[in-house]
Amino acid sequence: MSLPDPVFPPLLSSHAVDAECSAFAEARAGVEDGRYGAGDLLWSRRQDQLDCALVLEPDVVLETAIQMAPLSMVALGDALGAIGPPNLAIMYRWPFDILANGGHVGEVCLGLPAGAREASVPPHLIVGVRMSIFRRAGDAEPGHDVARTMLHEEGAGDLDRTQLLEALSRHTLSWIDRWESEGFEPLRQLWLFRAADGGREASAMIGGRKVAGRFAGLDPTGCLLLDTADGQLTVPLTDAVLAGHKTAHD
Repeated sequence: MSLPDPVFPPLLSSHAVDAECSAFAEARAGVEDGRYGAGDLLWSRRQDQLDCALVLEPDVVLETAIQMAPLSMVALGDALGAIGPPNLAIMYRWPFDILANGGHVGEVCLGLPAGAREASVPPHLIVGVRMSIFRRAGDAEPGHDVARTMLHEEGAGDLDRTQLLEALSRHTLSWIDRWESEGFEPLRQLWLFRAADGGREASAMIGGRKVAGRFAGLDPTGCLLLDTADGQLTVPLTDAVLAGHKTAHD
């Protein structure tokens, strides 16, 4: 069964990639060779997954620009709240994981230019979103990995890739507009409303060192706050982004 191509808001330019290709990887390659720029939205023709990547050209320093990660998580949560079933509980786990009814269902990733630094304005930023929609033939049976799930297994069997892409694009642009006018605080409040680890033990990396403590929220810039026996620790969002960038792409 084929699906219609998504229709995006006028500010975005649609670029489909083959089902076998990664939208995020194609966006990175295209930005590097000058084929893609601000407002280009790449999406995979895969039907079992939402797989898309948005190219942005920020005018703020990296430590502020990477707030696009929690922004994308909130936008996806709002999109699913608008078109999904009422019993679909979407939650977030810092820094990039998205949960549906307690199981991991997707994640956000950021692509940075080589040599990106916290206090500099990056020439581009790529925001990738992936989410599992349904099980393909040959995939492990439900229950094989109890920590992971798919939208159709959580009561969202009426949703498809095209609906998700269209809803996500609208909510992303709406949140970018609000972020530009009101800052990070409205995003922080909604992210915390759906936080999966509120009051629970959590761990993160700071400068290559693993730290653990009780989840105490996000600071006004999106950094993780952990309560430990030695006091409250602040885990910069840039540490998570740069660590993921090095692991996945270097």
